[in-house]
Amino acid sequence: MKNLNYIINTYNHDYDLNDKEIQSLKEVSILLERNYILYAFNELWNVFYSQMLRRIEHYGVECFLDTYPHKGTYHSHSEIVFERWESYNSTQLIEHMRSLKLIETSCYHLLHLLFYYKSKLENPVTKEYFLTLLTLLENTILSHPFVQSKKEQSTLLARRASDNQPKRRRSDEQQKHSFSTRKQEDRRASKKEVLPELSQDIHTGNINRFQLPLQHNTSSVEKYG
Repeated sequence: MKNLNYIINTYNHDYDLNDKEIQSLKEVSILLERNYILYAFNELWNVFYSQMLRRIEHYGVECFLDTYPHKGTYHSHSEIVFERWESYNSTQLIEHMRSLKLIETSCYHLLHLLFYYKSKLENPVTKEYFLTLLTLLENTILSHPFVQSKKEQSTLLARRASDNQPKRRRSDEQQKHSFSTRKQEDRRASKKEVLPELSQDIHTGNINRFQLPLQHNTSSVEKYG
């Protein structure tokens, strides 16, 4: 029980477990305290099968299924990992993970042993045996990092580069728009400073509109020299 409590209480630092897997481990702890070992096996299977499915998705679903020998449908729209893989046989998925070296052979056999015990109709083993199996699963699965295929890595890098291009393009367009807007505002400001004064001079007759100074009408250089 000590090892189980350690996994539950320190998963944020040591293991990649999601909320549902942690909840199942807590259920395991409660069931073991009440000596419901068969039900504890079912909950423990949920934890590690969820781990396997998430490791497949991290590796790359397309890369994994590209060489998968059995037909099935991956329901990418579902938010629950078990539902995404519901049309696939669990033991066949684990077998294919071993063939791709996503899990070691020892891990493969431990998962098959767990699957065998959780399918039993009677209490098959002691609590000590259960906890020993859990410790072995921890060492062969939870302590190992998630692996990603090279193809999936390349796809993610290309996607990130593609996502960044529109951002850079929008940034350049925003800078151009900002510069153009400032130029227009400067022109309008300049006209506002000159035209009211010029209009007042023409209205009062203080200036000959055909001999405007250069600061008021630069075109007079071309017309009148």
